[in-house]
Amino acid sequence: MLRPLRSDERWFRDRAEAGEALLESVQAEGLSFDVGLAIPRGGLPVAEVVAAGLHLPLDVLIARKVGTPGQPELAMGAVTRFGAVWNESLLEALALPESELERCLRQALEEVERREEAYRGSVEALGVSGRRVLLVDDGLATGATMAAAAQAVQSAGAESVVVGVPVASADAVERIKQLGASVVSVSTPPDFFGIGQFYQDFGQVPDEECLEILERTRGSGARHTETNEVC
Repeated sequence: MLRPLRSDERWFRDRAEAGEALLESVQAEGLSFDVGLAIPRGGLPVAEVVAAGLHLPLDVLIARKVGTPGQPELAMGAVTRFGAVWNESLLEALALPESELERCLRQALEEVERREEAYRGSVEALGVSGRRVLLVDDGLATGATMAAAAQAVQSAGAESVVVGVPVASADAVERIKQLGASVVSVSTPPDFFGIGQFYQDFGQVPDEECLEILERTRGSGARHTETNEVC
C-alpha cells in the first residue's frame, strides 16, 4: 500500500507518466532547447516523452565515476564522452602519481566508450557546442552523476544547460545550481529517501528498451535536423 501523499509530494505511475509531467513543467517555464540528452538507463523513457513533446533530437550521455584506487566507490572524478571532471580537493589529498591517475581515467573512459558504442552503434553523437541542452534523468538523489554530466556539457561549450527531472532532493538541486546550471523538477519533496519512493513502477530499464527508444527517435527523424552536427 502506498501511504497517502502530502500536498508537496507526487507519485508517478511509471517513467512515461513522469516524462509527461516533466514536459508540462518545462513548457510552463517557457524554455527552448536545441538538444536533449538522457542519462541511461532510467532517464531514457522520461526523455523520450519530453523530447517528442519539444521536437528535440535525443541522444544518450554516459557518465561514469573515476574510482579511487583501493576505494572504487569513492569518486575522485567522473568522465563522459566530452572529457573528465575532477574532485580537485580529493585529488590534492590523495596525491596520486600521474601514472596511477591516468590508469584510473583510462579504465573509466574505456567503459564509457564501450557503453556509448552499445547504445549508439555507428550513429554519430549529437554535438552540444553553442547549443541549449536539456539533460534528463528519472530523478536526482545525491545529484553526483548529473553534476558530472552538467559540468562535462558545459566544458564542451554548450550555450546553456538545464537539468530536467520528475523528482529531486533539495540537496541535489542545490548541487546542480552551484555549477551554474538550471534545474526543472516537477517535485522537490522534503522527505526524500530515494527516487523509487515516488514511482509506482520503478523497475530497471533493460538495455533492449533503451535501444528501442533510440531507434524510435532516430526513425522519427528527430535526430536528423540541422542542429544535429558533431562537435
